[in-house]
Amino acid sequence: LSDNMSMNIAYTVSKALMEKDIYLLKKSLNTFLLEAISFHDTVNENYYHGLLLGISLLFHEKYFVRSNRESGNGRYDIALEPKNIGRLPGIIIEVKSKNDNAESLAALAKKALEQIDAKQYDTDMKNRGVQTVYKYGIAFYKKTVEIATN
Repeated sequence: LSDNMSMNIAYTVSKALMEKDIYLLKKSLNTFLLEAISFHDTVNENYYHGLLLGISLLFHEKYFVRSNRESGNGRYDIALEPKNIGRLPGIIIEVKSKNDNAESLAALAKKALEQIDAKQYDTDMKNRGVQTVYKYGIAFYKKTVEIATN
């Protein structure tokens, strides 16, 4: 995977997150997974968490990027809190992965999204005045991804 292609995919993923374009987000992540990673990379959820965290760092000028922090009644995977509150949405990402085909990826993504609400991961952002929070449940199985959003 060339540097230009990697940056283009990372940029497209970040743009899709900001615009809540699920189709583009899924397509870009699937392209990246298919072209860039090995099945040996996909042993557990931590790999995918790190991948999304790395892409999220593209937001560092406009967002505080946080990983595995407590908020509400639990600990979210990734949160992007806008530095300029009121102009940009907050973003919370919950990552899930599976090692077998037992559960549908779409159901797992939905479960991740429901976890964000059930555990109130947006509590800290809301307390700091962030009005709009985009929530993403992202589920991976090897080189395939499914996404659920609010």
